[in-house]
Amino acid sequence: MNRIRALRRARGWTQQQLAQAAGCGQSFLSEIETGKANPTQAMLEAIAAALGVPVSQLFVEDPTPDTASAGTSAMPIPPA
Repeated sequence: MNRIRALRRARGWTQQQLAQAAGCGQSFLSEIETGKANPTQAMLEAIAAALGVPVSQLFVEDPTPDTASAGTSAMPIPPA
């Protein structure tokens, strides 16, 4: 779940720091972040609580640079 990784990094935390705050092992957290493990609802709640966000925020995707500027031009349009 890349969203967990993004939230963790935004707080300047290591995997070890988040794992300790959420009550799991660092290797398990790494597997969750890379999609190799599926956390239980209880673990998602613990991770969200440690990050200070609602569980729903773990599933919200941040816009990528490509989609964030969709429909806009990087170059100004010269007057006619």
